[in-house]
Amino acid sequence: FSDGGNPCACGVIFRLAPDGTYTVLHSFVGTDGSHPTGTLVRDRVGNLYGTTINGGLGYGTVFKLDRRGVLTVLYAFAGGSDGEAPNGDLVRDADGNFYGTTQAGGGTPCNYNGAVGCGTVFKLTPGGTKSLVYAFQDGADGQLPPAGLYRNPQTGALYVTTSLGGDLSCSSIGCGTIFVIKPDGTKQTLHLFNSYFGAGPGAPLVRGQGRDLIGTTGGA
Repeated sequence: FSDGGNPCACGVIFRLAPDGTYTVLHSFVGTDGSHPTGTLVRDRVGNLYGTTINGGLGYGTVFKLDRRGVLTVLYAFAGGSDGEAPNGDLVRDADGNFYGTTQAGGGTPCNYNGAVGCGTVFKLTPGGTKSLVYAFQDGADGQLPPAGLYRNPQTGALYVTTSLGGDLSCSSIGCGTIFVIKPDGTKQTLHLFNSYFGAGPGAPLVRGQGRDLIGTTGGA
């Protein structure tokens, strides 16, 4: 099987014109990332940013595609305590810093689908310097953040969902959680999903009316 003429079949970035004309902007080859699944983020001058769940060093990447079509790997995850498998959307602050999640890694004892670690929340500067915002612990505080996060533009607080962890009424690996990380780094659990009123959230939250946040669950 070939993807865009590339035997890696690692995925592409494409453009679709209003008349239906389809153009491949970049075809991933593995070393620059593999299997991009999140939504692209566009800056004011037209550069595109995103994540790949695999590739790079084998654990996923954050990339930039500039207006000329040149792709740069801003960060390649190394697995383990560094985090692995960034699957969700990036969010950007006013200074150009990116925030995102990895489904696994973080150096904790969780183990799901062969990936060691419960997942992480990270920050990446425009220059590619990564810092760890939060590493999930033993699953009680959540595990497997699947799809990015919501950032409050006024306060800078980060709201994150996890598909697993927390309440164990669904299964031995939990029903999922919602929590907030405040700008001072403190974490507060806002909700533990259960087998009765929704479980296994798989998407980020969005802003509703007022200060409400709205989301979905994959089960229960």
